[in-house]
Amino acid sequence: WLDWRANFFAMLVAASAVGLAALILLRETNQHRSQHLRIAPIVEAYRAVLRTPAWHAYTWPLVCSNAAVFSYLSGGAFVLIGMLGIEPVELGLCYSLIIIGYVLGTLVCRQTLPRWGMQRAMIVGACQLVLASTLLAALALAGTRHWSAIVLPHFLFMIGHGQIHPIAMAGSVAR
Repeated sequence: WLDWRANFFAMLVAASAVGLAALILLRETNQHRSQHLRIAPIVEAYRAVLRTPAWHAYTWPLVCSNAAVFSYLSGGAFVLIGMLGIEPVELGLCYSLIIIGYVLGTLVCRQTLPRWGMQRAMIVGACQLVLASTLLAALALAGTRHWSAIVLPHFLFMIGHGQIHPIAMAGSVAR
């Protein structure tokens, strides 16, 4: 009934209603607010976290992996439809395959984490990310102009992303 911009207006209205309801209906549960809102302890807590090698070890691989995922999500349609000429329905199938890769990665994580531990599972997942990225780059450098040269490496990448994502989230906030 309306053009595509109406989606954004509907989300703005819904988010504003939820935010207003939270402000009105939810009460503060922290009874010691004054001491926790001083700037010096907050800055010191951030400094302590930033000095922790484990935080860096878990956070930066996830940051890079998320950057790659969002690059694909934002530019994939342009490349696959605009440059390689696939149909929009086929794009939906390609994106579905990517999500299946992520789900498979989280299942791999669930199975391997108890046996391997966080560090080894994180390393294996990160190696999967590097291998998938290398495959994507090699296919691009070889001049392969087919949807599968983009989607299949991203599928493999998402398996690795699905494996490191929960581990990195837990490891980065553990301290």
